[in-house]
Amino acid sequence: MLEKIVREWRGPDAFAAATREAGVEVGDDGVVRLVRRVVLADEIGDCNGRDVQPIDGRTWARKDFWLESTETAGARVSPWVQCQDETARLVVEVNGHPQAVQPVPKSLLVSPDHWIGEGYWQANWRTVEVPPAWLRPGLNPVILRTEDGSRWEVLIETSRFPNRSAKSADGGQTWDYDHLGYNECYDGEYLVRMELDRYPDQGQLTSPPFDLAASDDGLGQPLTLRRLTVEAETDTPAGTAIRFALRAGPTSTYDPARWSPWRSPAEFSPRPGDRFAQWQATLRTVQPLATPWLRAVRVAAEAEVEGATWARLLAADNKPILYPSHPFGYQAPSPRTAMLRERWHLDDVVADVTDDFEGIVRLAHWTREQWTDGWNKDWKALHFCPPWDTPLILELGRHDLARGMCTHYATVFVHACAALGIPARHLIHKCHCTAEAWSDRWGKWVWMDVGGDLSDETMAVYHVERQGVPLSPLEARAAWLAGDLSDLRLVGRNAEQVFPIARRLELLDRFCIVLRNDQMTSLNPGEPEHGAVTYQYDGYLWWRDEGMAPLPWFSLSSSRAADFYWTPNRTHIHLQRTAAEGIVKVQLESSMPNLAALQVRQNEGNWEERPAEFTWTLRRGENRLAARSHNAFGVQGPESRVVVGF
Repeated sequence: MLEKIVREWRGPDAFAAATREAGVEVGDDGVVRLVRRVVLADEIGDCNGRDVQPIDGRTWARKDFWLESTETAGARVSPWVQCQDETARLVVEVNGHPQAVQPVPKSLLVSPDHWIGEGYWQANWRTVEVPPAWLRPGLNPVILRTEDGSRWEVLIETSRFPNRSAKSADGGQTWDYDHLGYNECYDGEYLVRMELDRYPDQGQLTSPPFDLAASDDGLGQPLTLRRLTVEAETDTPAGTAIRFALRAGPTSTYDPARWSPWRSPAEFSPRPGDRFAQWQATLRTVQPLATPWLRAVRVAAEAEVEGATWARLLAADNKPILYPSHPFGYQAPSPRTAMLRERWHLDDVVADVTDDFEGIVRLAHWTREQWTDGWNKDWKALHFCPPWDTPLILELGRHDLARGMCTHYATVFVHACAALGIPARHLIHKCHCTAEAWSDRWGKWVWMDVGGDLSDETMAVYHVERQGVPLSPLEARAAWLAGDLSDLRLVGRNAEQVFPIARRLELLDRFCIVLRNDQMTSLNPGEPEHGAVTYQYDGYLWWRDEGMAPLPWFSLSSSRAADFYWTPNRTHIHLQRTAAEGIVKVQLESSMPNLAALQVRQNEGNWEERPAEFTWTLRRGENRLAARSHNAFGVQGPESRVVVGF
């Protein structure tokens, strides 16, 4: 029988499941729009604190920005510069219009009680406002120079294109684009970025795959898809538009080998076996100060449906999977992860734990114990800041050759978790680097500070709990912003004796995550000496909300919770009746990183490996099915369960 199947997305909760590019946001009103912010950056900040171009009376630095249009409500230019003299002045000249900046006074970086001051985020990034009238189509040179005899430095990232950074050794009379840096051996781009108060040209919002066979009774119906169309409620001011595309396939997640490519709705044609589909909305504007608005999306399918009613879903513990908008690079098993696990006896550290969270806590305490006098400010014998490579960090620490600070403590914890198959990542915030780990026991990401205590006598380690439940950084930050700390505790060795809880939560005034934990495979991309200088890498994902606007020199931010708190390790069971009574088609969707096998258990049977798609023969009465994922490190994810009556 030909039926019409309708799926609708409306409101903030419905659109929250859709992934989005950085230039798209969903407001609290549920309206999808472009983000009014564009950051121009020809580099990503993959450099260290010694990759510098000196600037003085005769040596100038120049960064060119190319603008197709100058229509913007405002602009800001931010160079990464440093100078030891607090009274010095650097001239930042935009298209011939000079402005002066000075170093942030140390009194604003560190308060009288040795706490992080209000000027921390501006310590090296110095920002000047640029009136739109100063800009022009085409090249816009930004010149950095001094007039007071002071010496400054600007960072350089090595690259050969787009070749928009130059230096002058003769006070701006001639410019050299190929021999930069203190040694004239650099060819690259200066870390100078421009933020424009306007909308990007376009941005995309993509729905998760949705099941056209799903039915109200919890068991999908057999169907043959004939047609798929899209309707939307939009506002498109002059110069703006929203274009839709569709794709479909037989699997619950996109598979390029089995799904169709994106097509416009007019060109889309279903294929035999298509069951799941996605829509994508591309918001566009040629008017930089105007954005289209998307209020609702409605997808209608015409399909031949066989109305089978011979079974029903009785119960389910079968949570959905949340996916991030930005891919995360997980560490895969390798000789180096095996070496880390064996050489530092990580399996012994977590031996006989009762659940994964107890193992995470043990790894946190073990991490802090790997240094003696790790925070020593003399940088130790090698005067060296190790990169994010845990075996190197641990060997240098074991021989007391290099300083260990918060970034190294966090890295060791993250990589130790990863080597044991536990999802973990770095968290970067005000003057500190901590970590998060995913706990199957709690079904959430948990904030762990494994290197905040400078004293090797106390070696305090903590996570934050509310009424016995560990918190994520976003949850802890919300409690701090609300002033609701009465039932919060710092839990861990010596934590409450060493750390005032309000001060620790204050560090979360703004934060970002690192979108990879596979640094033991490759250090790039990233900041090779993170922590030795204030942050310059433009590949971090920053949390954004009404109370925390993005810093003008970082381009990647999101207000979507699932972009930070997606759900790894989970297995979701999709069910669909077949044309044969008593035979159910099962699809297993897994978010397990480094997936090695899917396992199922039917009724009272044993666990056995199964492919992602198989058929389930029901018996009369209740039928139980459990599923879980198994990763290449030997970790089993949590069970999902369904009970079907037949």
